[in-house]
Amino acid sequence: MARPLPFAGEQAAFDAALKLLADDAAFTAEVGCRKMMVVLPASTTMDRQAQRALARDRLAAVAEVLQRAQIRLGIEFLGPLYFRQGRADGPPVSPFIWNMPDALALAKDCGPNVGVILDAWHWHHSGSTPADILATDKSRIVHLHVSDAKETPPADVRDNQRLMPGEGIIDLMGFFGALKKIGYADGISPEPLGRVPAEMSPEDAARLALQTTTAVMKKAGVTLAG
Repeated sequence: MARPLPFAGEQAAFDAALKLLADDAAFTAEVGCRKMMVVLPASTTMDRQAQRALARDRLAAVAEVLQRAQIRLGIEFLGPLYFRQGRADGPPVSPFIWNMPDALALAKDCGPNVGVILDAWHWHHSGSTPADILATDKSRIVHLHVSDAKETPPADVRDNQRLMPGEGIIDLMGFFGALKKIGYADGISPEPLGRVPAEMSPEDAARLALQTTTAVMKKAGVTLAG
């Protein structure tokens, strides 16, 4: 299966998609949404430097289009080990960008309106630290995702094994404490994939996510605005 744009695919297809993006960005801005995101591949079948150059050039082109509509672009890195390992029946791969420092470096190379989607789950499983957050300008953090993790050997971690904030081992005190120190005051979304029972209603699931997230934030000395 061909890998999707913008990190692979023919240049002509990317250029065509870029033209459509301008209309999408204008509409998105008109309805009050000022953020878009894209997920970075944690592995690549290409030479790593060639893959980074392609990602930089294409994300910079995307960012330029979004900038005209005053939209920020968040790039999300994927931390768990299995994302950067190839499948037994697939081609050999090499790790690409899977931690906060490397994702931020790429963001800075792509434009002033590019930053990271900082997901506590991926931050934890990539070995990123509060020091990485403290070294970051708040303008380079576009949005937060938050959940928690049970103690699992790295090789066994899967993305749908998350817990509600405060139920696991992620250093959410350090996570939120560092964000408070750099002055982050933007959006946050609970993302406890796999944690919500099938029989739980969407309303109850949202209520549980809100309660657990705000409890952890309060413990870390962070309060929700508004």
